Amino acid sequence: MKIKPEYKEKLAQAFSALIIVIISVIMSMIGDALLEAGQPPIDTSPIATPVAIVRLGTTNFDNLELSGDLTVGDDAAIGGDLTLTGAFSVGGLTYNSFTNLTVSVAGQVLTPTYTVYALDTSGAISMTLASSATEGQLLILIGDDANTITVNDTNLRSHDGAALSIGQYDAALLVYQDAEWIQLVELASQ
Repeated sequence: MKIKPEYKEKLAQAFSALIIVIISVIMSMIGDALLEAGQPPIDTSPIATPVAIVRLGTTNFDNLELSGDLTVGDDAAIGGDLTLTGAFSVGGLTYNSFTNLTVSVAGQVLTPTYTVYALDTSGAISMTLASSATEGQLLILIGDDANTITVNDTNLRSHDGAALSIGQYDAALLVYQDAEWIQLVELASQ
């Protein structure tokens, strides 16, 4: 998969932000688990949390299961693997999320709240991507049936400057920047 050099930095920034949020969630979950385990309440402000945990005598965690939120007020590092089993959010955007979308009205506007959309339609039709999203937001569009969906070139910067045509099993990866959806990759089935 070839990615234009000018978009590599945007992807790296988006991935870095994603890792920061994941670490924040994990740290918040650790604090909630301590409270549920009968530990005395601790100061959960970002500066006091690490000191309070050490004050409780807890400096190493094995097999810790958390059921609440995790907030990290400072740097956090993961020394091993991190596994996510559900969707996660960065700046209000949900990643690792998927939904089916039936495009039924010509010119239908999609304001993405998921990362991946499997597009369905009963016939050839066009749609438009909204110009309101978060900088660095990723969007994957997949053709889910035998009909062609045309993504209008409004708010879209495609490789050839034209509308994007998505047929069955085709996929397109886009990123949001400066009120436009920029096409990073297009995979067309043969």
